[in-house]
Amino acid sequence: MPKKVMGFFGTREGAGCTHMALSVANYLHSVEKWEVMYLELGDFSHLYPMFSDRVVEKSGDILYAYQGVFYLICPKEKEALRLLDAFDGMMVIDFGRFAKENPLLESRCQRRVLMGGLQPWEREAYATCIEKNKKKSDMAQMEYYSRHVNRKSQVSFAKENGVWVRPMPDIADPFSLEEKDIYYLKQWLQK
Repeated sequence: MPKKVMGFFGTREGAGCTHMALSVANYLHSVEKWEVMYLELGDFSHLYPMFSDRVVEKSGDILYAYQGVFYLICPKEKEALRLLDAFDGMMVIDFGRFAKENPLLESRCQRRVLMGGLQPWEREAYATCIEKNKKKSDMAQMEYYSRHVNRKSQVSFAKENGVWVRPMPDIADPFSLEEKDIYYLKQWLQK
């Protein structure tokens, strides 16, 4: 498999973007045996406490290592692009809320996933994100997912917004994948 870059975006805070990106990164390393780098963009990360004493040097860069995955929190786009070019493995990027702030980095993603919710209180954030970014980005290249999906909500959302939202695998703990998680992630990555 050639080097792959996957980008995860959320329609809002708490949409499940980080959870899914972590799950995929850990799956790719622990099951598929790839060398994996996880980049989290943004101003803050809840992951810092996990990394306090796990700093490693890799090709001249200071990274955090946890369960075999290399992490870098909050890099700027220029730094992330440099790492992407230097790293020989899989790159999973957690962009956080979809805001089109890193166009060069986003364009390097072979797979782009937008996470949002189809629950009544979450639908507006999803629809707004799609509508607001139609003109700025090629939203047709985006994959649309939600944690809670039923057929009725899929159909109504597709009619209203022109996109089909698929269910995301339900992963309990992204750092300790169970057998069922591995099965669902393998199926999802093959799509």
